[in-house]
Formats: sequence, structure tokens, C-alpha cells
Amino acid sequence: MHPATKEFLEFLRMLANSLGAVLIFDEVVTSRLAFHGLQGYHGVKPDMTTLGKYLGGGLPFGAFGGKREIMEQFDPRAQVRETLHHSGTFNNNIFTMSAAVAAAGLVTDEEINRINVLGDRAREGINDIVEGTGLSGKLVATGMGSCIGIHFYGEEADVLQHLFYYHHLQRGLWIGQRGFLALSFAHGEEDIEGILTAVKGFVDEYI
Repeated sequence: MHPATKEFLEFLRMLANSLGAVLIFDEVVTSRLAFHGLQGYHGVKPDMTTLGKYLGGGLPFGAFGGKREIMEQFDPRAQVRETLHHSGTFNNNIFTMSAAVAAAGLVTDEEINRINVLGDRAREGINDIVEGTGLSGKLVATGMGSCIGIHFYGEEADVLQHLFYYHHLQRGLWIGQRGFLALSFAHGEEDIEGILTAVKGFVDEYI
């Protein structure tokens, strides 16, 4: 949950070009942040991209794509000397693909922007709640848009992280135990208020 800057990604693109290397962007998480992923948001085009279950409607899903000269190596019809074989447990999973097609109809710029704004509100709200308390500098919310990372620092970081997880679990908020939150199209303003109320309760109870 520490987003790469546009300048860093542009540097990778330049370096890959100069070395003749294949630049791969792992957008399994970040593809949800903009209609064309972060590569579209920053205007930096990789040679290949990997994608995950976000595009499968939440079901087991994985995909990769890239330049024609790369992808042709996986096409047995292509006029190349040898093709690459790609097997997978969920290849040609009709159920997942049907869910993906249905989910694709829900993905719009408007909805992506809406939950990105909610994520920004949650992240800023968490940092505001912590500021000036005993957790100042020890709990930091990072990330971008609908993706939020909660980081603990200091000698008690591990204990506080576990307490944070179970505190929220008891209040019906199921976050990643490592401090990862990802909003979906189902979330609204009331959910952000619930998160901030729970964080405020955590600070009041344990600090």
C-alpha cells in the first residue's frame, strides 16, 4: 500500500527500453483504481500486465496480456518455431468467466471514482483520528483510492496490529489481518463512517 510514483514507473519504462528487457506491471490490486489500471492513470505502458480476481467478479481468476509478439508465443496457431504452454486449474472456467462478464457491466469510471473518494476519506479520517494521540507516528494509513493499508510502527507494532484486527472483527468489520482494506462497489458513506467510528473506539480503548 505504498503506491509507486509516475516518475518511478517512467524510469522503469526507460530502463527496460535501454536494456531490451520486458517490463511487467502486476496490476492484480491496482487495476481497480482506474478504468485502465494505474498504467492508464499514469500513462506508462508496460510490455505485459497481470490481473486477478477483481476482474473475475471476486471468483478465482487470473489473466495476463501484453504485446502481440509476446502473446503470440502462447498461440499454437501463430507462425513461430515453438509455442509456450500455459496450463492452469481454472483455465476455461465457465462459471468464473460468466461472473466476470456480469461484473464487467458494473465497472464504470463513475463507480471507480466514487469508491476511490470513499477510500481517500477513510484514509485521511484514520490519520486525523490518530494525530495527537499516543498512536501518532505509530499507526499510519497509506494507499491510494479504494485501497487502504494500515501500518503499525514501534516496539508494540505486532501486538497493536493484532488488537486492531480483532477489535474491528468484533464490530463486524472484516479487514485483512495484515492491515489491508479494499472497498468495493457495495460500500457507501455509511461504511466509511462505521470504519472511522471503529478506529476512534480502538484509539480510545487501547491508548
